[in-house]
Amino acid sequence: MRTTAWSSAIDPADELRVNKVGNWGTGFIALGNTLGGDGRETAGLVWYSADGSAWTRMPVRDNGFDTAAQLMDVAVSRGKAVLVGYPVGNSKKPLMWKADVP
Repeated sequence: MRTTAWSSAIDPADELRVNKVGNWGTGFIALGNTLGGDGRETAGLVWYSADGSAWTRMPVRDNGFDTAAQLMDVAVSRGKAVLVGYPVGNSKKPLMWKADVP
């Protein structure tokens, strides 16, 4: 899904939080989460943009991002991105994922 606004495709825009935006290859990566209103669980979200204007939400289940309550930071180097998040539940141990630049 391409859009000029942030979107999760299932949650209203006022329940989304963008926590970090950074360079990723020749484009940008953004991390965030849903706020979990109306009894829904919070969930980590990742968006990619080639131009900083149109953003595409990246799939989360295949990458395990759906196990995070929120994604907080990203480091990018040599075509790889490492994402850091906090898990759903009471665990204090952070979660990390590595992804290739699209």
